[in-house]
Amino acid sequence: MDRVEVAGDRIRDIVNDPRRRHALMQNRQRWLQLCSAMDAIGDTQLAVRAYLDEPLKDVDSNGWSYVVVYGILQVLYVQQDAAKVLASALRLPFELPDDLVTIRELRNDSIGHAAVRGAFISRMSLSQEGFQLLMPIRKGKQEIRGINLRTVADQQTDIMGSLLERALEQLVADELEHRKKFRAHPLRGLCGGLGYAVEKISAGLTDAGEVPMAMGGVDVVADAVAKFRGAIEERGLTEAYADSVGDTMAEIDFALERLVPRLKGAHADWTPRDVEVYRFFLAAKVNELKSLAKEIDDDYDSDEV
Repeated sequence: MDRVEVAGDRIRDIVNDPRRRHALMQNRQRWLQLCSAMDAIGDTQLAVRAYLDEPLKDVDSNGWSYVVVYGILQVLYVQQDAAKVLASALRLPFELPDDLVTIRELRNDSIGHAAVRGAFISRMSLSQEGFQLLMPIRKGKQEIRGINLRTVADQQTDIMGSLLERALEQLVADELEHRKKFRAHPLRGLCGGLGYAVEKISAGLTDAGEVPMAMGGVDVVADAVAKFRGAIEERGLTEAYADSVGDTMAEIDFALERLVPRLKGAHADWTPRDVEVYRFFLAAKVNELKSLAKEIDDDYDSDEV
């Protein structure tokens, strides 16, 4: 894989992080433009690599040479456009370097707007490797420019790779800044005492004398879930983790809604098995929340993006 492919894949990974993806998807058009741009950069680089690494063999005709010349110049042009769209969608500064502008103008001169500009490719010089471009300069005179397509494709790959690496560095820096903001306030710190609280709730379900302590345990669990919910919201993870953290917190709320009336004397028709089912469910979901807190904390503690 070359620099464009490696950096492009890493950008795609970061963009698809749940938190960032959810934020980007709030603007549907922007998200679709970003996805299209990432695809276009990857797809065009596949074409560039095929041209550089897998040249057509045993095919020697002007027709195929035109297909290759027109094709690779258009591919390079489309890739530049895609890079501009990607930077815009990610709100990153971007300006085409002069060398890429030169390649862009080469495409316009030779195949994009050649008729308008009065330029043309010398068929006698044409091959899959390049051509001579005759360009009008002044008073009917022409300039002859020798174009080596392999050199042009290699040059864009190197420069485009550098541009994408720069974009990647900015995305990584933004992500690390976000993580460091919350490292001093780990989610697992909100889960302290939950195991003991669940034990007290369990005791109150089978021993009326333990009900006051059990109700205290309910308060501990409910308070921890409320703080956890706020901390997730502050990190911008609420929607991104709705199917994991969100569901787990909702299930803890549900278990408490069923168990608190029982502690207060309701649900007289419950059998011991009913009690055990809800108690087990609460304990399991609390443990699940603790595991999710550790998983998220581990991500925030890491400098690997």
